[in-house]
Amino acid sequence: SAPKSNSAYKAIDAALSEVTNSGDSEIPLHLRNAITDLMTNEGYGKGYEYSHNYEGHFKLSENLPEGLSVKHFYDPGKLGYEKYIAERLSGWWGDRYITDSSEKLPS
Repeated sequence: SAPKSNSAYKAIDAALSEVTNSGDSEIPLHLRNAITDLMTNEGYGKGYEYSHNYEGHFKLSENLPEGLSVKHFYDPGKLGYEKYIAERLSGWWGDRYITDSSEKLPS
């Protein structure tokens, strides 16, 4: 999305490193498929909100395991289309997606 950008590569590398270093993390209950009555009773799938049912097909939600929810792995640069990607991410996530290389953009 930008000439000679390595942002996507760095994001994949950071995510793989996190998985390797953090070990097994539990999938949040609202993302688990309740295929039995027991799973339904345990809360699997409860509170899941389908993003495509919301304006812009986006719904602010926590979909990473506990402890990872405050992290993000993709840090768009300021060149090419990545500056627009940064604006879009900031519009969706607000202050939660401000990075070292991005400026705080109005939401």
